[in-house]
Amino acid sequence: MTPQAVPAIEKLRPQAANRPRSERAQLGQFLTPAPVATQVASLFSPLSLTRNHLKLLDPGAGVGALSYAFVEWLVRQEYRPSSIEIVAVELDENLIPLLTETLQSCKDIASAAKISVSTNAVHANFLELYSGQNNLFSSKVLLKDFTHVIMNPPYRKINSVSDERRLLSQNGIEVSNIYAGFVALASRLLTEGGELSAITPRSFCNGTYFKDFRKQLFSVMALKAAHVFVSRNKAFSEDSVLQENVIFAARKTETCPDAVEVHSSDGPNTVVTKYLVPYKTVLSSHDREMVIHLPADDAGMRAMEFVSVQPAQLPQLGLSVSTGPVVDFRARNDIFAEANEDTVPLLYPAHFTFNGIEWPTNKRKPNAIANSPKTAGSLVPVRNYVLVKRFSSKEEKKRIVARVLDSSQFLTYPRIGLENHLNFFHGGEYPLDMQLCYGLSAYLNSTVVDVYFRQFNGHTQVNAGDLRMIRYPALDSLRQLGVALQQDGAALYDQERIDELVRQII
Repeated sequence: MTPQAVPAIEKLRPQAANRPRSERAQLGQFLTPAPVATQVASLFSPLSLTRNHLKLLDPGAGVGALSYAFVEWLVRQEYRPSSIEIVAVELDENLIPLLTETLQSCKDIASAAKISVSTNAVHANFLELYSGQNNLFSSKVLLKDFTHVIMNPPYRKINSVSDERRLLSQNGIEVSNIYAGFVALASRLLTEGGELSAITPRSFCNGTYFKDFRKQLFSVMALKAAHVFVSRNKAFSEDSVLQENVIFAARKTETCPDAVEVHSSDGPNTVVTKYLVPYKTVLSSHDREMVIHLPADDAGMRAMEFVSVQPAQLPQLGLSVSTGPVVDFRARNDIFAEANEDTVPLLYPAHFTFNGIEWPTNKRKPNAIANSPKTAGSLVPVRNYVLVKRFSSKEEKKRIVARVLDSSQFLTYPRIGLENHLNFFHGGEYPLDMQLCYGLSAYLNSTVVDVYFRQFNGHTQVNAGDLRMIRYPALDSLRQLGVALQQDGAALYDQERIDELVRQII
């Protein structure tokens, strides 16, 4: 960015950081750093500039970093329009003066490139503006016929009785986070062939909560490019945001491209790798869940190819995966640090060790739950299970961490408790044999499955629904893998040995 624009865009950041966290959280406000804004603008296609006049929407504009980045990108292109109109919508009244200053900088640099610019800094709630519940006389004129949308939408959860949820529901949009609502509405304001580039959390790429959003969005938009930030804490480091982010660009069209250009980097101002990925690999038309896979390197592509050709899903194997039924804060009066004659074992992720499951443990977690009519519905039979952590810790390099629960360790107990931070694989009414358990655990712990999982999962949580989406080897292959590991004895959870055997057997 040019020196004249940097103060207008960046000088509010210290002030915003000094505001109470509660105020920023209420707004969902995380201002876009200049290097990130440049990356968002760079995903637009030069082919989208063939029109003589452009109209840009920047909803949740902040101080205008994205609008400026777009204009800066525009003036560097070989083919440029003769004019552009910018509509920047911002809810925070404190930012409007700086937004206005930035839009003036947009005019200055565009004028030097002989591009005429008109701007509108609109102080309004974008959702209300879209829904016609804003008193601005010109709102209906402002919000139409956009050729481009650039955005860093607010990020915060919205509950079922909020005004935001009501406004979105009125427009046929059901989402749990306001950022998805902003993207859905903005996409509707694009003209045919128009493009949108946005930086958002990666959480929309998979999962039940965003399934309807993905279906709606990609029924009218075709994904064109994406930029994945490998590090979770660098894109918005000045706001101490720990969130896996993705920039994605899409075009309003019913025709999907042959491939998606996927970029990845550790963070802003770091080396960018680029990979051309077949569209059907990123977003398969046959996938009912509409999960978005973003393999950004050779390892990611190899993992996609390996896992996607496995022959089975869990029902075909006679397997199910569930979340541990014991919610400890609800059972506070029924859980205990140590076991006694009236309790049964209670397992947490803290009971995982490098060699398996250690119970009891002294890691500040309870070890027992009351065996009573009150807790009966939260306990499971003592059988062989494969347990998977729902949340990975900062120290762990892998997302999926699986361990085998060997029933022989707990045969003196009638039942057992599995805490809610665990998922567990089981056979319903039928017990699992140990060969299958060790084979399944090894497959889940393999590096190739972990790399595959990261292509579509944008957070550290591993939900049962995520595990159901993965394809699995045949039963015979899993048992063969389990037998090989049992023969090794001490190598049950040795990463190198697991990866070696998975390559040989699967």
